[in-house]
Amino acid sequence: MPRQIVLSRFVVGIGLLLSVTCLGQNEVIVREKPLRAQTLAGRVQLGDSPDGVKGVLVEDCTSDCKIVKASTRTYENGHFNLSRAPNKRMHYLRLSHHGAETLLIKVKIDRSGQKELALVLSFAT
Repeated sequence: MPRQIVLSRFVVGIGLLLSVTCLGQNEVIVREKPLRAQTLAGRVQLGDSPDGVKGVLVEDCTSDCKIVKASTRTYENGHFNLSRAPNKRMHYLRLSHHGAETLLIKVKIDRSGQKELALVLSFAT
């Protein structure tokens, strides 16, 4: 009897472990072509929804994304502002949110660029 209990708990544990690991996979989407913007500020949407997404983590990283230099989260309406990011021309942003694919983009600071970034995350599959 105790052996059956241990065996059934083991099987249930393995089943739970497999269900958690198979629920969803987060892919990383890399946009190779740099966006041009006047500042590191903008708005984040999820999918086709016109509404902004609150709580998206926006990080300014090194080119290999191993070191985060500055970060913030989007506000109620999906807006963010990385005003404390280092003053340089090229930035490497990583955007992540639960239920969405991680987005890696390059942003070139340029006076002729768009005033604010308009970024769209894709739903995780």
